[in-house]
Amino acid sequence: MSVREGYKETEIGVIPVDWEVVKLGEVCDVRDGTHDSPKYQESGVPFITSKHLTNQGIDFTEANHISQSDHLNFSKRSLVENGDILFGMIGTIGKPLIVNYDFEFSIKNVALLKFVDNTQLLNVFTLNLLKSKMIDKQFSKLGNGGVQSFIALGMIRSLKIPLPPLKEQDKIADILTTADDKIEAIASQIQKAETLKKGLLQKLLSEGIGHTEFKDSELGRIPVGWEVLPLSSVCRKIIGGGTPSKEIAEYWVQGTIPWATVKDMDNSKYLHTAQDFITTIGLDNSSANLIPANSIITATRMGIGRFFINTVDMAINQDLKALIVDEKHHQDFVFWSLLSKSEMLESMGTGTTVKGIKLEELRKVKFAIPPLTEQKQIATILSTADEKLEVLRAKKEKYETLKQGLMQKLLTGEVRV
Repeated sequence: MSVREGYKETEIGVIPVDWEVVKLGEVCDVRDGTHDSPKYQESGVPFITSKHLTNQGIDFTEANHISQSDHLNFSKRSLVENGDILFGMIGTIGKPLIVNYDFEFSIKNVALLKFVDNTQLLNVFTLNLLKSKMIDKQFSKLGNGGVQSFIALGMIRSLKIPLPPLKEQDKIADILTTADDKIEAIASQIQKAETLKKGLLQKLLSEGIGHTEFKDSELGRIPVGWEVLPLSSVCRKIIGGGTPSKEIAEYWVQGTIPWATVKDMDNSKYLHTAQDFITTIGLDNSSANLIPANSIITATRMGIGRFFINTVDMAINQDLKALIVDEKHHQDFVFWSLLSKSEMLESMGTGTTVKGIKLEELRKVKFAIPPLTEQKQIATILSTADEKLEVLRAKKEKYETLKQGLMQKLLTGEVRV
């Protein structure tokens, strides 16, 4: 395939003729944190490992602390300064971020990129490179395509990167930063909407709508006219699931029935399909049951406290239970009531390795239940708040996809700026 005019073929792909390909370690000081294991203490200097790097920055709330003397000793090797880039090397791989904090901290199992010579490479441009598919492919090759749990410092230093002129790096960084700012603004809106929804959930499920008279109950203060009922009294039926034998191909091959498990639960209210499918023969020859659409499905082993409503008929495995709400109660209201008790249900889980909740215990969980008309009103308000959240999440995902496409074009020079 011919390369268009003004471009050249390189080991990392096609790039403009006036760009270079260099190793990251040639244009950036790449080092790592301490190799020692310090003694932790209740307070002091935060001690960061790769697991504390997140997409939102460093999670200092989970960090251990070390003494000032240990920090000063470690800093001789790897003083972290604003403008540096951190990159997880062990366990949590990647999650690159630019340091911008008004206090010092020490690092371990984290690569430290220092931009001592800003005439060659800019940190924001490098940050986007480290998040790009171009770098992912190189790590995959260096690790023989396997799932990585460790990346050596030498691997990071040997990464081959495109090196545009400094002025073009700056323009690329500005464009991608603008895209990041837009995504961050939407993320902030999502956080506010989630806080609002959580507040509505607590208020509506305990105070209802427009009530002035309340009474004491075993669940606390609730409106007069409400009653306290166990889950077993609001469900017409609770259906379990099962797994067809994996050794019998005809139970699985060309299956058309969605077969849901805990891995399909992504905190969305609705589930439209599943990762796995079974056949009618598999359904008929196992303990799996066909769950009618618009049932509430909950996890009773792993993922306790998580729920979804299936929008199509589907089967479930033995770690899930389907709750069929009776005619006296509104399904969405029951869904939100269950969701409000997620933390409590999770705490009820027992077991040494995998936590589970027994069906008889789940049946006993109690809820404050208003008359059906008010159930519908409350469910409508909460569903509207949730729909707004879903719109924001979809908007954020759209911009993230657009940014990925933009990164690909800008970081390879396909689009010049």
